[in-house]
Amino acid sequence: MNTVIDNFNIHVATSINELDADLWDQKIGFNHAAKSHQFLQIIESSFPARQYFYFSVYSATDSSKPIALFFSCQYRHDLFQGAQGLTESCVNSVRHLLKNFGAISIAMTGNPECHSQTWWFDDQAITESQFFSLSTQCLEQHHPKAWLLIVRDFMIQSNSDSHFYDLKSKFGHFSFTSLHPIAALSIGDQSAESHKSRLKRNYRRLIRKSLTDLTQQQYRVERQLDFSQLVDTFYSLYLNVHHRAQEYVREPFPKSFLLDLAKNPFSEATVIYDDDSRVAAFTISIFSSTIYNPYIFGTREIKPDDPNFYYALMWFDLENACHRRMTHMDMGITNYFPKQNFGAELLPLAMAVSVRKPFRWLSTLIAKALAEPQPPIRSGLK
Repeated sequence: MNTVIDNFNIHVATSINELDADLWDQKIGFNHAAKSHQFLQIIESSFPARQYFYFSVYSATDSSKPIALFFSCQYRHDLFQGAQGLTESCVNSVRHLLKNFGAISIAMTGNPECHSQTWWFDDQAITESQFFSLSTQCLEQHHPKAWLLIVRDFMIQSNSDSHFYDLKSKFGHFSFTSLHPIAALSIGDQSAESHKSRLKRNYRRLIRKSLTDLTQQQYRVERQLDFSQLVDTFYSLYLNVHHRAQEYVREPFPKSFLLDLAKNPFSEATVIYDDDSRVAAFTISIFSSTIYNPYIFGTREIKPDDPNFYYALMWFDLENACHRRMTHMDMGITNYFPKQNFGAELLPLAMAVSVRKPFRWLSTLIAKALAEPQPPIRSGLK
């Protein structure tokens, strides 16, 4: 389907499969597997209840090549997801009568599984303000049943940024707030050992201890390119971690998501086995030509004398990234303290939030409620 907004021609698709894969990966997914055409195919099949729209923007005078690309996702968000104890019992009781109690419909640019910018525009053909306007209008037009609208994943270094004030003044019905920052590690052409030598002594000691404990307790580590046979085991360990998440509570991936990753050449698993050859912990990582992204982590119930599996896996993933000659690691969101110990820098992200009329006056309150506390900025490097 096609539409015209602000004198721009927009082609609207309902699946990533309707878009040219080479074009998408050239403009958006070229350096990050979690933004790629193939990865978004997996996301679509993993969450079929969601509604997706993909927007290709053209100028009024040239329909031969797009000047912007972005997509939107509508889903139901459970406000009580992760609730425990008395709250969980009360919510379950109410839902016997009101099935959707506490669930709201959200439409956003991007999706909850991509933690960084999943859009592109040619700044020689369209301004940031024009692109933002198109994004907001596409959300409003194509997601009429969504209660909350979110334009997310753009950089605002501080409240004094000029473009922050420009957007805020032009789109006053949206309230701007902070997202979880991305923990990004610059590797360059270093080896893992060279990078470790740049870390502060205490952090090098933590890595050494985790690896020493693994060796002394007779754990072994394997890299698995084909981990299909391990997905059942992985999934229970993933859920063990997911159900305890407090910083970022969201809908869990279905098991089919892990199976789909196992079939693709841009993924691999790093697995820690105990002395009985049982999986103790793992990561599933995805990678492109330049960026290595440990994406899913799982572990068994932790025992008091267990090694620090998390530190060990971060080290092994760093080794894998260097082995593949990656220049950067996207270490994702949450658990910032250990990631900064590895030398990761925190890259801030922001989003704009608006409640649909007639409740738009709630936008500021909702934005404050959704604001993610920003972790302290530290450097793990000498």
